[in-house]
Amino acid sequence: MPAAPRPRIVFVHSLPRFWRDLAELAQPPAPGEIPDRMRGGRNAWVLQTYLWLRRRGLAAELSTRPLPGALCVVHYDDLRARDLAADSYVLGARGDRPPMLLADQQVVQTPLLANGVSSHFVPNWPQPGLLARDPARGLRVERVGFVGRERNLSPEFRSPEFRRALALRGFALVVREDRWWDHRDLDAILAVRTASPAKLRTKPASKLVNAWHAGCPALLGPEPAFEARRLSSLDYLPVATPEEALAALRRLREETGLYSAMVENGRRRAREFSAEAIAVRWEDLLAGPVAEDFERWRRAPRRARWLRFALRAAQQGVRRDRDRDYARQHHARLWETRP
Repeated sequence: MPAAPRPRIVFVHSLPRFWRDLAELAQPPAPGEIPDRMRGGRNAWVLQTYLWLRRRGLAAELSTRPLPGALCVVHYDDLRARDLAADSYVLGARGDRPPMLLADQQVVQTPLLANGVSSHFVPNWPQPGLLARDPARGLRVERVGFVGRERNLSPEFRSPEFRRALALRGFALVVREDRWWDHRDLDAILAVRTASPAKLRTKPASKLVNAWHAGCPALLGPEPAFEARRLSSLDYLPVATPEEALAALRRLREETGLYSAMVENGRRRAREFSAEAIAVRWEDLLAGPVAEDFERWRRAPRRARWLRFALRAAQQGVRRDRDRDYARQHHARLWETRP
């Protein structure tokens, strides 16, 4: 029997104007050359994967819509039944969103959501263009960085009281909403988030992995993805309250050898999550389980594919309405309980 033809692979993105140059380049740039454009789930999961795999020789295309007969990689935010041809095969990039019932297969960013059959874990790409901590800072522990949007840091950690408590002990909180890739002036990373357990279960371990790459010990809240990656006490220091964060910073400053040991451990762990390692994971997925499922889908009768699409579209619509209602209720509860 002749080998099955390789599927046509299409990365689907709404492609606002400032992205459309990528579709016209014979050799697209490396993500590290344009780190300011690698923000948000759609860019990080779809465009970044397209850029890395194209540079490694994958024959792939960019499109603003799923294409009939193709293996289409689509982020949750860009997947709508009205835009989807029933004759398109979808590999969904779920990110920190609800399940993608319209997708034939899903990529998830935490092993907690993978089943190895229809949902496959692929770690996030490391921060493109990451600038590691300046070695000239030595063992000083002064500047504690939260790298991301400030609203995502738990309120008690961005309060004036916490900042004053830090200052009294010779520390300073640095909230970096821009230039997320720049860790040169940071001595430690802080990440504690307030969200529902269901939402936290979808979050990746990106801040931990980026801290390893940056050479900065991490102080992290109780999130499933962090806990799943933790193999030793040197991977990160768990904190849940400002008092625990202050105690952890004192340990980094005062315990002989702890800071250096955490930095060295982080360098070793970071190798598991290099861009090269993540690219291999994507290539193995596309050439293995997804290609096999695509071939089964391709051989199915056209009528069966249409019926399956109609059923999934109905299920996704019901699920999306339910998730939207839950999100509204959760945000309302948060506002009611905040001082």
